[in-house]
Amino acid sequence: MEHPVSIIIPVYNGFDALRHLAKSLFAHTDSRHEIIFINDASTDSRIAPLLQDFAGRHPNVKVVSNSTNSGFPHNVNLGASLSDRDFVILNSDTEVPANWIPRLFRPIWEDSCTASATPFASKSTSHGFMTNQAVGEALCARFGVETIDRILSTLPANPAENTIPKGHGFCMAISRAAWETVGPFDEARFERGYGEETEWCFRASRRFGLVNRLAPNLLVGHRHN
Repeated sequence: MEHPVSIIIPVYNGFDALRHLAKSLFAHTDSRHEIIFINDASTDSRIAPLLQDFAGRHPNVKVVSNSTNSGFPHNVNLGASLSDRDFVILNSDTEVPANWIPRLFRPIWEDSCTASATPFASKSTSHGFMTNQAVGEALCARFGVETIDRILSTLPANPAENTIPKGHGFCMAISRAAWETVGPFDEARFERGYGEETEWCFRASRRFGLVNRLAPNLLVGHRHN
């Protein structure tokens, strides 16, 4: 059964990437899921009106605006504090396929010991769907994320067989129960961000015995790595 979740999207500029994400996000996300855009003091004057346009057209969209640039860890923590649901961190330079929420959250919904779940990425050094990153990028460029995802969606997805050391913040589902147990991202240590989700996953596993899972039957497009 698909449960309502929150989708937290930190935004700093990236106007074209954000419009690209919005096209797939609104097409493939049920309105029962809330979408929280956090504008981290973007310097591009087009960002604020674009986000307000999203909110005006979609009742499940909430926009939060920071007066100063606070960094990725702070924005995720802020978004998580505005929700009491399981949530997913989603970068603004991503592309999501049809039926992405239930496939991403299946490891969390089926196993209470799961702290996080991460899909395969079209471009990633650690979570790419091909061992050779360049080959994976070339395939996605030629056939598109949706086509590759339809192939991956036929794969078995037994959570118990897909434990990984850490999730990846480009698209990472987090259990609300695990978040309350493990605590938020470490803003003091990671400041603007990079590596905070790795530390969180290690904290979850080493201190609390929780696990991180791969969602192997889901591909999410990622424009950068």
